[in-house]
Amino acid sequence: MDLRELRAFLVVASELSFRRAAERLHMSQPPLSRLIAGLERDLRVRLLDRSTRSVSLTPAGALLFREGPAVLERAEALESRVRERGRRSGQPLRIGLSTAGFATWVPEGIARLETKAGGPGVELTSNVPDRLLRDLQLGRLDAVCAETADGETPGLERWVVAEDAVGVLLPATHRLARRRTLRLRDLEGEIFVVHPRHEHAHLYESQQRALRAAGIRYRILTKRPDESCPILVARGKGILLAAPSFVRTRASNTRFVPLREPALTHRVALLWRGERASPELTALLDALRRGAPRRAVPRPR
Repeated sequence: MDLRELRAFLVVASELSFRRAAERLHMSQPPLSRLIAGLERDLRVRLLDRSTRSVSLTPAGALLFREGPAVLERAEALESRVRERGRRSGQPLRIGLSTAGFATWVPEGIARLETKAGGPGVELTSNVPDRLLRDLQLGRLDAVCAETADGETPGLERWVVAEDAVGVLLPATHRLARRRTLRLRDLEGEIFVVHPRHEHAHLYESQQRALRAAGIRYRILTKRPDESCPILVARGKGILLAAPSFVRTRASNTRFVPLREPALTHRVALLWRGERASPELTALLDALRRGAPRRAVPRPR
């Protein structure tokens, strides 16, 4: 049984929707259907009953949905242990960054350190925060630089490298675009452009809680995998809650307006598994702390 096929099946079974499952897996529906068909072919049994309107589990599918997570968890734990055992001194460090992570000083700091002799190379990769954190837990990455929320990352060391008050990105023609500051209550009736919840559940929920606490009516526009939130704002599809660093290179036909109340804070942190940090990673983190901008060196959290 192919673990990639099993992983895809478990997502489809939890959503009972190929469209929503494809969004969670960051892929289109045809290759997802091929993964499920391959699993059914390998097991020689039908796992899902599909129609044009619904997806349901067969008895065999229900059994696999019930027992499969434990199989996948054991396989992923073994993968992590094998990767750790196979690590050799001098291998490149693998650092994952979200879009917000790339907007911080960290990539530039890593690039400066790479020019110095005597240390390991660094491979940088990009993905959405939740997938980066999963790869970190599995040992596929040595560290991650991404948005983070308090209490979100148990078992991981966390160093906040950037912290901004959240503001609002608006189309330049928006009725509020000329305001110097805004409050959440000023955004009554607006359409908020958001990333899918599965890309970063904690940040999604924190924004929704703040909007509900403000007591305003609002609508949500969830971006598709091939779309960009700032570009949707530039096209007039809605407004975006974001940190100044995230929209530093915003389109010329948009405006960024700070929020007056500190209802939302955007934190980007370096995260790593402290008990499994290699000497090379520890040395890199120490060097980054020494070379970090003065305002960006809070105590590790």
